Amino acid sequence: MGSGTMTTLEWQETTWDGQPAADVAAPKMTVASDTATITGEIEGAVADRWLMSYAADGTARFVGLTHITGTVAGRTGTFVLQHAGRFDAEGLHSDVTVVPGSGTGDLSGISGVGTVVYTGPVGEPTRYAFEPRFD
Repeated sequence: MGSGTMTTLEWQETTWDGQPAADVAAPKMTVASDTATITGEIEGAVADRWLMSYAADGTARFVGLTHITGTVAGRTGTFVLQHAGRFDAEGLHSDVTVVPGSGTGDLSGISGVGTVVYTGPVGEPTRYAFEPRFD
């Protein structure tokens, strides 16, 4: 299984009715988007979309989709990862799976699973592990 890091470049998060998420107390539901760079097993650019549900204690559950443009194992193209995860006192933890049929270019037929872990502090890169497979 390969690994690497992601560095967030931009993050925008609002409640479902468009208020800045930081201005609304939990419990709340939010939608977010971000862009990032990714290095390691996957090299390229990332665009994410997230749906999150925060509990009153500040923990959260989330689902998301990550569109990656880049290179995996020397193959270039795009593909999408599906996330399901949590944010709590231990940090962010997410399981990821390649969305079947999402690969383009040399990444057509890609599949695979992995994990994403972020334990801070703020500004640190997010770590990931990913095991790609090709049909």
